[in-house]
Amino acid sequence: MTQLITVRNRLKENGVITRNECLEMRITRLSAIIMVLKEEGWDIKGNWLKTEHGKDFKYEVLARPPLNKYQLFHLKMQNE
Repeated sequence: MTQLITVRNRLKENGVITRNECLEMRITRLSAIIMVLKEEGWDIKGNWLKTEHGKDFKYEVLARPPLNKYQLFHLKMQNE
């Protein structure tokens, strides 16, 4: 699985991903991946947060891009 897919799936599941979380998964170019997702139509906001070990940077999904026809068909087939 690519780093882009990993980050995209995590954001779909949780709506949030942090820099430290990505570093634990050996993903070091999170900001570049976030830029690709923004180009795909994701609305993502980032900000610093305090942790017990210092600081971390958190990206939060504000809105996901609309589903295309293939994705809508796939969802429909799963629900039947």
